[in-house]
Amino acid sequence: MKPEKTQRLFELLGEMLPALTTIVFYAEDLRTLLRGELDGREPPAGSHTRRSQADEHVARRPFVDHQALCVRWNGKKCSLGNTIVFRLFDRLAKRMNQYVTYSQLREDVWEGHTRSRETVRSVVRHLKQRLVDAGMHDLGASIRGHGQQYGLMLDT
Repeated sequence: MKPEKTQRLFELLGEMLPALTTIVFYAEDLRTLLRGELDGREPPAGSHTRRSQADEHVARRPFVDHQALCVRWNGKKCSLGNTIVFRLFDRLAKRMNQYVTYSQLREDVWEGHTRSRETVRSVVRHLKQRLVDAGMHDLGASIRGHGQQYGLMLDT
């Protein structure tokens, strides 16, 4: 394949991903609502209403809604707006369970503009507090620092 075509396909995929993520999120919401309706009745013979391991994995993953500029987690929503706090969470969520260095955060979140470590720590504290205020205590607590790096550590 020609490099131009490969580049264009890569760009198109990048444009599609937020829409696909939104569809998955709403499908999970619909499934949860329907499950709630079915809980009051006997499930039909042969149906499986127990959550699978794949369902549990999806429930543990926060949804970063780029359209609404918010984070959704376990049925709760935390609006962050078009802020550095939103960009920080988005960056950490892209590589869950991996630490990201201060320098990489400054490059990705602050677009290379020099920021002190104190600034990064302050924004992380603010993000964690916003999540806690939205009732996402466990998600806020999962943002951890280690040395000169931060990560969204959900599977630990």
